[in-house]
Amino acid sequence: MENKVKDFYDNMCNNCQKKFKKVISIAKKNVLKHLDDLELFLCHVDKTRNIDEDNGVVPLAFIFCKNDSYAFFWKDALYNGDGSSKVKVVNNTITLSQATIDRIKEGSMGKNQLVVVKKEETQAIATQILEKYNMDFEHKFNRKLASLTRQHFLHMCQKWKKWLSVLL
Repeated sequence: MENKVKDFYDNMCNNCQKKFKKVISIAKKNVLKHLDDLELFLCHVDKTRNIDEDNGVVPLAFIFCKNDSYAFFWKDALYNGDGSSKVKVVNNTITLSQATIDRIKEGSMGKNQLVVVKKEETQAIATQILEKYNMDFEHKFNRKLASLTRQHFLHMCQKWKKWLSVLL
């Protein structure tokens, strides 16, 4: 896939390359998905095509160029559970309806929407996760300490019993 993306990138005009970098930088900020789950395809827009023929597939981003158009998809939005594509892919090219492209512009993508988390939100999420792990660690540590204390107490009791039995 990396070679496919590189080939697409090399064939883009300068303006499209800038847009491509912007989409990638935004996709990297998505904490819910990994960049490896991003797919890139050439895209032809068919104005006569019905939105139902797209099977609910909505691209993450769309780059329109006078030479070619490109569509970015998350793999889970593009493929079914068995690995088959929801939309017909021929030679790394997808045909979508104009209504589907308009859904990207409107921002009505639902669960496929690009999630951008700000630094403060990311820090809050990380702090919450760290607090949870710290509490778990502290709880485990206290249980282990109690267990060791009990074992030490029993061991010392046995030693005192031996000393007392020897002395008396």
